[in-house]
Amino acid sequence: MRNGLLALLAANQGRGEFRAEATGDNEATIWLYDAIVRDDYWGGISALSVGKALAEHRDKGTIHLRIDSPGGDVFAGRAMEQLIAEHPGRVVAHIDGFAASAASYVALAAEDRIIAPGAMFMV
Repeated sequence: MRNGLLALLAANQGRGEFRAEATGDNEATIWLYDAIVRDDYWGGISALSVGKALAEHRDKGTIHLRIDSPGGDVFAGRAMEQLIAEHPGRVVAHIDGFAASAASYVALAAEDRIIAPGAMFMV
């Protein structure tokens, strides 16, 4: 197998969840429930997708970032970290399942972090 990661992403394409929506007058929620990838053509969540979601809700005072991710591409995770750090509103990371590997960078970029009972943060 030449590229096992691409095969794995292709096999799991569409199983994860990434969406962003306004959830209150001055709040929005972004669900990052998938692997972090450089290019989301094969599935997963890219920094570009996260950047677009943050830009779409730039006027919101608080962004709730719901995370359940095994991580993935460390450089894409670092790019997401930078985008979150530059967001003008308050970002609260909610670790719902796990934030592992590159997803730990994403969670640490938020101003506040809330971890659910039984959830895991793995570096």
